[in-house]
Amino acid sequence: MSSQILNAAICCVLLMLVANNLPCSNVEMKRIPVNTSSHYQNLVAGNNRPSTADKNETYIQTTQMYHNNINQWSKTDGVDIVVPSGLGTRAEGGDSSSYDSIRRDRDNGELKYMLRSILQNAPWVKHIFVIVNGNVEAPSNWFSARLKFVNRCSYMPSGTCPTRNSHAVLTNLYLFSELSERFILAEDDIFLCVPVNESFFFKTRAKPYVFHNSGTHGIYKRIPKQLRGKTLPVSNGGTPHFWCPMLKSVVREIAEKYPEYTKFVSSHRSGRFSSIANGPNDGHNSQEEDPLGVWQAYLKRTRNGAPKNILYPGHGIADWEADPNKPAQLAKAFSMHPLPVFININDVYSTNPYDYKEQQARVHGYLEKLFQAPKL
Repeated sequence: MSSQILNAAICCVLLMLVANNLPCSNVEMKRIPVNTSSHYQNLVAGNNRPSTADKNETYIQTTQMYHNNINQWSKTDGVDIVVPSGLGTRAEGGDSSSYDSIRRDRDNGELKYMLRSILQNAPWVKHIFVIVNGNVEAPSNWFSARLKFVNRCSYMPSGTCPTRNSHAVLTNLYLFSELSERFILAEDDIFLCVPVNESFFFKTRAKPYVFHNSGTHGIYKRIPKQLRGKTLPVSNGGTPHFWCPMLKSVVREIAEKYPEYTKFVSSHRSGRFSSIANGPNDGHNSQEEDPLGVWQAYLKRTRNGAPKNILYPGHGIADWEADPNKPAQLAKAFSMHPLPVFININDVYSTNPYDYKEQQARVHGYLEKLFQAPKL
């Protein structure tokens, strides 16, 4: 009889612990549902320093909570997304037979999924500008009147276009008249995997976040003779794979403050400049003139931007690179729970036509499942 009473008492205590969500090493507690995580809510709300406890939480926002916030952000002056793309007429430059040049120029069919990721997870965006080479029409079955393909030569300085150098295209982005003051730079192989709102990218209307909050360094490993003695910006690149919020006025300010540098970058039409090669070189894939590094370093130094850490250890929240050559690693990236905010599919596809087709189909299968076609 006494043992029955003791067992009943133990059961009561255990039930009380569960009901009050108290820790107990002998009870398997039900975790807070992932979609109510305070850590993720802190991030999308723009809070820069979640507590230590929050960092151990998962961070998927509830769909209902997210969509309840959309109207709040649509009342602002709007944020555009800019996507540099190699679509269109191939500009001169590079060795069409080399692997590095093939990677630089080929279209892996991922752009439509990247655009779907915007519609699905950031529907508050005002315009989506895809910057292409030449006059390219957006496919009729792609979504939204907010999408526009822009000929980069329509705003690039005379004599600098057509170009296959995205660094030059972005350095001159302030010349694109239709672009809003606030915009987000998003590469076509970096996908937004979870809902975020505007305050994830901007602390205030006039202050974008600086996600890559690292030390700065000189632009070039070897300063080109054309720029010796000139005032040059600094950089905090290479930059991890995430989208970069920016102000159009700051891009203009940088161009006007460093005119010789801006003109030099713009002159590299055949590819990305490498100071080691003293010219464009696809093999080096140089990030020296990458505007993301220049922009973020400038935002931080002038205090036009606010540092924000989104690279919490163990979460991979900002930057998760998926390798098409490694099926197991690719499967892991897309089965993470919760998903990282951004997933990058780096172009390390095979040049063998059969292998390439197989790898591409595998990647597209994951993307199709994650980013389904919108109902128009």
